Order: sequence, then C-alpha cells, then structure tokens
Amino acid sequence: MIPGRAAGPWLAAGVVLLGLAGFWNLAAGIRPTDEAWFLQVVARVHGGESLYRDAFFGTTPLAVWLAAAVTSIAGLEIGVAKALRVGCFVGSALIAAQLVIRTTGRPALAALLLGAGLLFAAPDPKALYSPLAELLLLATAGLGLRAYRETRADAGAARPGRWLAPGLTAGLCLGAKHNAGAFVALALAAAALLAGGPPRAVAQRILAMTGAAAAPLVVIALVLASAGAIAAFVDQGFTGKVIYLEHAPIPYGDGLRALAAALRSVEDGRSLAPVFPLQAFLLAPAVALLGVAALIRSAGAPRREFIVLALFVVASFATVFPRADHGHLVHAVLALLVLGACAWGHVRSALPARAAIATEVALGLWIAVGLVVVFVDAAGPIVRRELVRSTLPRLGGALIAREAQETVGEQARSMASELGPEAFIVSSRAGFWYLVTGVRNPTPWDWPGVTSMGTRGQDEAVARIVRGEIANVCLDTRDWGLNPRRLEEAVAAHMERVRDLGPCVLYRRE
Repeated sequence: MIPGRAAGPWLAAGVVLLGLAGFWNLAAGIRPTDEAWFLQVVARVHGGESLYRDAFFGTTPLAVWLAAAVTSIAGLEIGVAKALRVGCFVGSALIAAQLVIRTTGRPALAALLLGAGLLFAAPDPKALYSPLAELLLLATAGLGLRAYRETRADAGAARPGRWLAPGLTAGLCLGAKHNAGAFVALALAAAALLAGGPPRAVAQRILAMTGAAAAPLVVIALVLASAGAIAAFVDQGFTGKVIYLEHAPIPYGDGLRALAAALRSVEDGRSLAPVFPLQAFLLAPAVALLGVAALIRSAGAPRREFIVLALFVVASFATVFPRADHGHLVHAVLALLVLGACAWGHVRSALPARAAIATEVALGLWIAVGLVVVFVDAAGPIVRRELVRSTLPRLGGALIAREAQETVGEQARSMASELGPEAFIVSSRAGFWYLVTGVRNPTPWDWPGVTSMGTRGQDEAVARIVRGEIANVCLDTRDWGLNPRRLEEAVAAHMERVRDLGPCVLYRRE
C-alpha cells in the first residue's frame, strides 16, 4: 500500500469495499454447489483425510490449506469461508486500483474501477481457489510491472533480486490454481524479456524469478508426496481434465445471449438488476478496442509498458475458458478494468478536455445507478425478513431463506437417520448435504459429476458397488447437467430402491 498520509484513502476504500462486498455475499445466501462443496473438502481435511487421495479436488491445494488453517482458528463454518472469499475480492480490487493510479496517475479512474468491479464482479458465494488465484495474479502483475519499470530505468542492469517477489507470487498463484498460475508465469517471463538488457542479465532475472516461483511448488510437492497423494493429484488436476474439457465447455456467446435475455425480461416488467452484472461480457470487446487505440496513441516506453500490462490481463482472461459463463468471467473483470482504465488514460489526452470529462462522468453515473439498482434488489429479501441467520450445522455466519431453514433442517434429520453414518450421495449438492447431515462420504467425490470423477472415477465407484463395498447410495435422479450416467445405471442395476428422501433417492444393496 501507499505509505504515510496517502494510506488514509486506501484504508477508507478498503472499509467501504469490505462492507459492500460482505453485504452482497451474505445477501446472496448459501450456494449449495461450489461454496458448500469447498467447505466439505476442507471439513474432510480437518477430519484427517488426505487431499486428493481421500477427497477429490480438481486444482492445486493452496486454497484448501489456507481455508483449513483459518477455520481451525475461527471455526469450521461457512461464514468463515465467506469472509475469505470477500477478503480476496477486496484485496484484488485494491491492487487493481493501485495499478491504475501508478500507470495513469488519475485517482478518478481508480474510483471508477472500484465501482465497476463491485458492479460487474461482486463476490458471489463460491469456492475459494479462483478468488485466491485472482488476488495472486493481480499481485504478480503489480510486482512484475514495478520490476519491469525499475529494470528499464537501470537500462536492463542485472539486479535479479527485484524479480524475486513477483516470481514468488506467481508460484503461489500456481499453488492456488494451476492454469491461472501457468498463464501469469508466462506473462511474467515475457515481461522479464521485454525489460531488455544484456543476455546475461535477462538470464539472471529469469533464473531468480523461476527459483522464487518454484519454492512454494516444492513445498506442495513434498507435502503431497508424504501423504501418498501425488498420483491422485496428477489424475484429478491434470490427466482427468480431458473429461472436463469434453463435457463442460460454455461458449462466451452464451453469456451475451444471457445479457440479451435479461434485457428482454426488463421489457416484460421484471427487475433491471440482472442486467448490470451481465454487462461484464461487454468488457472484453470494449477493452480490446480501447487497447488498440491506446497502442496507436502511445509510443516508445509507454507503448512497451502497456504491452507488458496487457500480457497480465490476457493471462487473467485466458483462465476463464473453457467455461466462459459469468461465474468464471468475474475473475477476469478486475484485470480487464485495469487495462481498460490504462488504455483510456492514453486515449483521453487526444480528446477535448470537456469530452473526456463528460465521458468519465457518464460512466460514473451509469455505475452509480447500477450499484443502487443491484444493491437495493439484493437488500429486498433481508428487509422483508425472507432471509434469516442460519442455525444449520456448518452453515453458521450465513443467511438462508426462512422456508429453506426449516425444510433443509427436516430433510437433513431424515437423511441422517435413513443413511446412517456412511453413504455415497450422488448429487450436484452432495457437499451441502454431507455438511448438514454429518454423514461420511466413503468415496473421494463430494461433487460426483462426470467431470470431477475423471477418466477412472466412475469405473472405480461402479466396481465398489458391485463388490458391495458401498452399502448406501442416495441418488439425485434429476438431470443436473453433468450426471455420472454409468454410475447411475450401476446403482439401478445392482442396488434396491428403498425410498425417496426428497433431495435424493435412497438405494441399498439387494
């Protein structure tokens, strides 16, 4: 952060962001898929089970380990996971704002970025690994840009120590989410090359950066090796992704169509609130056009520095695919806004002063109107007391719909009684039901979709059912998009249907 008296505005901005982002996350309720699943994985680690070997997790482990450490102190409740999620967003937004100020020298653009980030990428309830990776990616961008500037100022002199900090954050980003870390490491390496200087100096800075990035990865590898989880980690995080790529892509155009549908719903008299966040899909083409204009406008050192910044933004946007829905796109929004604001900083000087100011005022008003609309809409259920404080197991510190509180409590008690101490729940909400029932999962899959079970998971589960090693299965018979069909067929063929428990149908060995 900026030291001295200048720290005051940043502290104030952080407090405001924390309050608004925390309110948004609470008002969004509990997400029984991603958010609850992630906490269930953390709960299994708390229970002494080994990540990957005993509990599926599809990316690198830093987010789980961080959440496990914090919840061991603050309590294993979903409210703690929410606080971590909000903290990652606030940290990312403040880093992005500082990048804009250091590049453009205009605090007004940083303020626009903070408002737009909250509007387009508010911290919805979800797993921690993507928000943590976003925070570390932006930190790497900020540190990498500073190292680039200092190296250029020294005419490419060999001072590799200044590249250690961005290398370390890139390595931590790899530890949080491997594809995000890989892309940002490539961007950082490109920045080190673009900084210029003698070949020996370039080699030294890349070596220093690589060594710093490797340090956290070596620690992760040693921990996984000591737990006997290396093979499972490789399958779940790498080779098993073939199934993910086959079954889970979401085209970018789907998001644009969702925006069009939201606009049509306004004509039908529905709320305007969903339109504003979905405008995030328009950021990429808008920033691309601004970027081209900025490259034409800038020259020499500013142009090269702008290219370095663009490399980090491309790294962030690349992590969106193959699922370019809003839930994934939000993690690239802040980086896109940084590039857009910096591009505008280059372009605005070519415009008449009144036109530039009028454009910024219009954007500010649009963002302000959007924030009022979406936050008033989010506050409605709280004001009407439709949301209440959760008293369900592991769901403390969150708000839940009043009717759901009673319904879920009854269903959880019924399921715990019927399923016994151990059962395989085959549902997109399996993690949620494991948390509230306390039932143990005899398999690694707390989200047993076809993508998470990978190339061998369904076959292993079917074999265990045939051998009678899994006595109870609770099967969600609805189509939830990524159903493990072979597993469902094996359950119907080798187990007896007992009764419908509501969230799923109980099957037992014949």
